[in-house]
Amino acid sequence: MKILRLLIAFLAVAQVFTACEDDVVTNYALQEISAPTGVAANFAITQDDTGMVTITPVGEGASTFTIDFGVEGEAPQTINAGESVTYTYTEGEYLVRITATGATGLTSEFNQMINVSFTAPENLDFETTVSGLTAVVTPTADNA
Repeated sequence: MKILRLLIAFLAVAQVFTACEDDVVTNYALQEISAPTGVAANFAITQDDTGMVTITPVGEGASTFTIDFGVEGEAPQTINAGESVTYTYTEGEYLVRITATGATGLTSEFNQMINVSFTAPENLDFETTVSGLTAVVTPTADNA
């Protein structure tokens, strides 16, 4: 009888240990999370030789955009989705990098080369005024 009780107790304890399994925790709300997609930008370069460029980034699922203007020593600027940023460049080619960040912190990047060029002066003319030993030269030109 004593052996039967010990055997039943042993089987009960064994049943408790074998019945415990790790539950698989699945959070279905996070399964569809991904980095922003379709990241691009609209670049509006003024044609008045000022070098002013307006950058409007877009992307599905992005909440902020960090724009690296491609100018050494210039800090990147972060803006919210739907906003634009304006930067004044000198003449040259620049690699603009845009990093889109979603609400979860996941990121996507978009790179674009831009070429900022100015129109060369045209119709160069000058006026000279001489007074004694002094000469004053006043240049004029279109697009200067």
